Amino acid sequence: ELGPKWSSFAAVWTSGMAYTVSVGFYQAATFDRHPATSAAWLSGLALIFAGVVLVMYRKGRFDYNPALDGAH
Repeated sequence: ELGPKWSSFAAVWTSGMAYTVSVGFYQAATFDRHPATSAAWLSGLALIFAGVVLVMYRKGRFDYNPALDGAH
């Protein structure tokens, strides 16, 4: 109902979140076997996630139209 852009975003976002959570869980669970590699993975995943959220936040603020909000 929302169109192909939103559907594509939802598919990519949920798949990305599933990958991030599964890799993060695995790295946390095996941290004692290879702490340096696990720390690098966990840090990298956190940075990528924070970057994606920041981009979405900025894009949302850029695309926001108060006239469509109905709060006027």
